[in-house]
Amino acid sequence: TVDVYNLLDKRSLSNTLARKAEGSAMAQQVAGQLGVSEDVINRADITAVVLPDSNIIEIRASSADPELAAQIANTVADEML
Repeated sequence: TVDVYNLLDKRSLSNTLARKAEGSAMAQQVAGQLGVSEDVINRADITAVVLPDSNIIEIRASSADPELAAQIANTVADEML
């Protein structure tokens, strides 16, 4: 049997963490870790989405520099662990 309440709790936690990944506090942490301005992080358009039927959070960042985008997304993920 599936414990619906436990699944809902995990889903709620995942959604909360996804919102944290997109927040200004995370932008500050990532900027500090990468040694760039917070403006650079804010322009990266960070998105965090809980994948359907899972508790996996997909993190994306955009930038004209693909290496920077990857560094930003990976740093967000590292900060969430």
